Amino acid sequence: MKLSIKWIIWFGFTGFYVMFLGGIFAHNLFKWTFDKKLYEDAASRVRIYHPTLVSGLQKNPGAITFAESDVMMSILEDPRINQILYLNLNKASDQYGRIRWHKDPNLWGQAWESYEEKYGVQTDAIRQAYQSKTSQHQLIPGGQAYEVAVPLSVGTEIIGLIAMEVSRKDVQKVLKDARSKYLVGALGVLLMLGIPLYFFLYQFVLQPLDMLKESVDAVSIKTLDFHPAGAKGEIGDVEGALAELLEKVRAELVAMRGREAARGQAEISWWKSIFLVMAQSHHAIVVDENNNVLYTNIQIEKAAGDSPLHLLDVVDTQQQDLLRLVGQALERPNEVIEGAAAFQNRPCQVRVVRLGEGETEAGARTLIYFEPKKEEVRFFA
Repeated sequence: MKLSIKWIIWFGFTGFYVMFLGGIFAHNLFKWTFDKKLYEDAASRVRIYHPTLVSGLQKNPGAITFAESDVMMSILEDPRINQILYLNLNKASDQYGRIRWHKDPNLWGQAWESYEEKYGVQTDAIRQAYQSKTSQHQLIPGGQAYEVAVPLSVGTEIIGLIAMEVSRKDVQKVLKDARSKYLVGALGVLLMLGIPLYFFLYQFVLQPLDMLKESVDAVSIKTLDFHPAGAKGEIGDVEGALAELLEKVRAELVAMRGREAARGQAEISWWKSIFLVMAQSHHAIVVDENNNVLYTNIQIEKAAGDSPLHLLDVVDTQQQDLLRLVGQALERPNEVIEGAAAFQNRPCQVRVVRLGEGETEAGARTLIYFEPKKEEVRFFA
């Protein structure tokens, strides 16, 4: 997989991971902010009418006044408030703990238990507001509304309580719109951030790497010539290190070839000095592991070109006896194989030995020694 594809995958994965975490954080933050504003607005509407409600509870604890009824209807005009429960908690009244107002007139003057039996109690906000003497709110199961309970007190004594069911429909709509806008904005930010980053990656990483690859591909095996693309930074350092490495390899190859040539000349001189003690009528051929002729005292005309002289250029393929002896010597190194064979149309006693098999750095050498047989002298009577 190419580096650009890996970068795109990891950038996308990281971006969506950050978007997901940011979305959760933003959603909870917006939810907390909007919900808090929702139930605080509902409680503040009751506090505005606090003097009117307290006055009605004190002056006429037995029945709701017109002013209080107008307050209830005014609060219900808020589309966010689904219903209101107005409780009389004035201990000086015989209506203590009874319902003072509800949208269902049949519950007016009824005990709290009647409301609980008919509508049920979904949260514990009323009890907590009564005990703490402060406004309380709790989310109704299902998450569609809050129950907000606001106590009405005179001094430290609670004489009434208003419980409201406040809908979260508008909040959910706002949150939905916020999520959509957040998604569009986050994708836009991801795109605007990704384009310059990818341009940077391409300009300073991918393109120099491609140029480095082309320079490496253009390196000749024979000359090891390397032409750096001139990149900067870390990739430029890699180019410089690669150029230095190839230069060292080139120098080592030149030195190796020089040592090989010197060793070859020394070996030829060594064989030549050995052949000097041979009889002039005797001949010998030394070949390497590839059966290329290293040295011989046989006069042979070499064809034009740089290709080395092969054994088969000296020995005719028809000379099966000689080739058989060479084959046996290859199979039995360091052992002298002797036999009769014709060479240059003369019968010879041939000795073949395979020397240095796996023992020398230069490789194995095969010595083929030809000793012409003496002609028989016949005497005639």
